[in-house]
Amino acid sequence: MTIRPEGAGIKIQQIRELKKSLSFPPFEAEQRIIIIEDTQTMKREAGNSLLKILEEPPPNNLLLLVAADSEPLLDTIVSRCQVIPFRSLSVDQATAIIQRNHPEFDGEEAEAMAKLTGGCPGQAGTLYNDEVLLLHKECMQALLSDGGSQAESLEQALHLASRLAELKDGLDQLFDLLALSFKENMIALLGEEKQATLGASSDGREYWNLQRLSAMVDAINAARRQLARNCNRALVCEVLLLELFA
Repeated sequence: MTIRPEGAGIKIQQIRELKKSLSFPPFEAEQRIIIIEDTQTMKREAGNSLLKILEEPPPNNLLLLVAADSEPLLDTIVSRCQVIPFRSLSVDQATAIIQRNHPEFDGEEAEAMAKLTGGCPGQAGTLYNDEVLLLHKECMQALLSDGGSQAESLEQALHLASRLAELKDGLDQLFDLLALSFKENMIALLGEEKQATLGASSDGREYWNLQRLSAMVDAINAARRQLARNCNRALVCEVLLLELFA
């Protein structure tokens, strides 16, 4: 049995239904396993209801509470559980797993996924799709290209902006990738890494300085804030791309 958040979090009605199910003994096996995902999203009243189950757990039932962070949970819930921490993998370990599970990602993309998912390779396939990765590559190639007139650069920026605006669910992920590219160019310029990924090439280091890269990251953060305030999506993308191409 698996319980997942409904909407913003796990609701008290879900815990009440769980309590009702636990009043009956396991049917298909000697022991019933209940997995409660994203337990940290549980509101206080739902947490108090779950606490009553944990205080008097029914026999032959194993409850697994999965949480990204134990801080939002009631202390009394945590104290009645055996805490088993799962630590993130190193970038190299996560990169190797992502490349094995997702051969469509090249080495640079897999390493970027490992960093952006915080060493959790299982999230790579769900968070980042081919369209986002392709558009990121096109943006970086266009930004690193020094050919063409100012009018051509403007046309290219507006074209890419329209494609960004058309992304349904991947715009925030694309912002993550672009910001990572610029930050790793900054690291490369500072000499903290011999090699960098996703656009942090010698061309990028020669083309941008630290001040310019910092301004580009700031532009992405500003675009995020504007979208959070429900500003016009197409206009936000146009302003961002024009600033990146400036």
